[in-house]
Amino acid sequence: MPESPTRPTIPRRTVSVVVLEQEADNFVSAWIDRMSVERRGWGDFSVVTRKQIFGRGPPRVTRRERSIRGPDALIATLSAYAAALDAELDWTTVVRRVAALDWATAAVIAKRRGLPVPRLPAPKVLLAQRSRRWLGFVRLGAEWYYEVHDLCVPFLSWVRILRGERLEFRNHYWADGERFGATWSFNDRPDGRGSLEVGNSAGGVCWNAPFRANTETEGRELDGVDLALAAAEGCPLPK
Repeated sequence: MPESPTRPTIPRRTVSVVVLEQEADNFVSAWIDRMSVERRGWGDFSVVTRKQIFGRGPPRVTRRERSIRGPDALIATLSAYAAALDAELDWTTVVRRVAALDWATAAVIAKRRGLPVPRLPAPKVLLAQRSRRWLGFVRLGAEWYYEVHDLCVPFLSWVRILRGERLEFRNHYWADGERFGATWSFNDRPDGRGSLEVGNSAGGVCWNAPFRANTETEGRELDGVDLALAAAEGCPLPK
């Protein structure tokens, strides 16, 4: 059965990753600048820079931007803070480390910077990361009888399909004025991950072939990036 779309309740804790670290000096002292991305339990981000001067105790916070919502706003803040430090961000590192906080945000950053989408995490990890920002549903489409027929599944079910789990869903469609039941069986063939068979209530087979994300695949967008298609990039089905 697909997951319930009810948002779970998890502890609201802040987690952080370091996305930039560099040493600098002048004629008086030497220090390390660090830039971190923090994610709160509610799902928004903060960017924090800290300076640690050698021989002068623990690092101190030099700048902090709170309540950053969305990948594009996070990219803008990171870029501005890096410029203020006269530093150049390694966006591959940023994507990899932000993915540990929030895969969906990291996927959008990767698309913006022309980088590979990070590997799709297990459903339970993704659910914990996005517990305060529901990922919605994914519309899948397959064509038979000269029409495209749709199936809507929760996003986490789409993740499970991409990861090769055997899942089955039922809905209905119309053909020649008659209503049929349809059973969509994913990853249920001996040739492995990526298969789809759709059978109908009359005993026929509507679709029996590999299934991949295509123009009929549509999910929730985050800053203009379709997360269902990004998920398929992060866990590609066999060709």
